[in-house]
Amino acid sequence: MKTEVAGMSSIVFTFSLILLIGAVLSKVIGCGLGAKLCRYENKEALSVGIGMISRGEVALIVAQKGAQIGLISLQLFPAIVLVVIGTTMLTPILLKLQMK
Repeated sequence: MKTEVAGMSSIVFTFSLILLIGAVLSKVIGCGLGAKLCRYENKEALSVGIGMISRGEVALIVAQKGAQIGLISLQLFPAIVLVVIGTTMLTPILLKLQMK
């Protein structure tokens, strides 16, 4: 997590917000649809989709390795770190709201 977010430009911050929204929607829709196809009720399928939002340490490790070998720009790496942190923090909040 040796990432400098202090020097992030507004473009990179906007990119990380768009990436965060895409990450959340893709997991909720993709995993929720998969659960629905397995005959889960709508509420249960939504819970599965929300529960899968968190991208955690695996995405961080993949992004770090990609940055080390030059596949990911070092300017965009902080955006990926923000998305990982954001999805990890957002998942339990959304699950609690959904399961009430």
